[in-house]
Amino acid sequence: MKQILYLLFLLLSSFASGQNNFTIDTLPNKKVVIKKENGKVLKNAVFDSIVYNAHFTVGYSKHKINIYNNRLKKLSLSNVRAVYLGDFHDAQILQNNKVRKINTRGRDYKIGDGPLFIEHYGPSDAYFPFEITHNTRGFVMQSTEMLILERSFDANEPILLKDTDNVEEFILYTNTNTDVYGNTFVLQIPSDYYVACRMKNGKYNIYSIYNFLPANTRYLKLIDTENLPNDLDAVTGIKGFPKSMFKVERDGLVTYFPISKSVKYKSIETFEGNFARFELPNGKRGWLDIDGNEYLDD
Repeated sequence: MKQILYLLFLLLSSFASGQNNFTIDTLPNKKVVIKKENGKVLKNAVFDSIVYNAHFTVGYSKHKINIYNNRLKKLSLSNVRAVYLGDFHDAQILQNNKVRKINTRGRDYKIGDGPLFIEHYGPSDAYFPFEITHNTRGFVMQSTEMLILERSFDANEPILLKDTDNVEEFILYTNTNTDVYGNTFVLQIPSDYYVACRMKNGKYNIYSIYNFLPANTRYLKLIDTENLPNDLDAVTGIKGFPKSMFKVERDGLVTYFPISKSVKYKSIETFEGNFARFELPNGKRGWLDIDGNEYLDD
């Protein structure tokens, strides 16, 4: 019910905002511009790429990022290094070396700038529970409602996982042996769903779930299984929105996988929305974003 209300609000919010009063036009040199309803090109608005939603338009070029509200008014924001648009009247930006959440006026976002209920009733990205347990046959996976991409399984029949002789324990994004997947429209485990395994030698390895599922050859070809982190000292599952991850540690270094594939940070803090503060072994500090991009402090 919560998801239905959320989707309905997204739809109504889109209609309430009206259609965007501009178009994106591509120039012969592949640059893009914002063209207003009257056909005139927005002044000083030539970019390499443009993204937008009902409330913001963001223009990206090599040396600058410009942010406009839904009236195409440029916000007075300098030294913006990264932007993530929210679903409503908010955006999260990295400005200089500081992370901010802003409203459509470019000011710090506060309760009341957008729909009140969304502050407390955000969407859930998963609905269908499954678990991995161990019995006399080995490790098995079972769900009340399961569709595993390549083939369907009887919901009442556990799936016997293969190649688990050296596995002592499975750890999922919830940091337990149970998790949830899918949403109203996706009733399947994603092809890039990863699991952590505590091995019998005491170390931890990261695998694709399809390493262990039967009839998985087709999907393993789509996944880079050769360069997943292994021989880890510790793993912690973190279930989150919009992304779930594992915090992994090896030889005194740490990272968030699969956001960052390399275990290289001296320390890394909890994500503040789309950004997490890190420090490298050489003492340099910066921000890691949810898509794996790094921004070292100026």
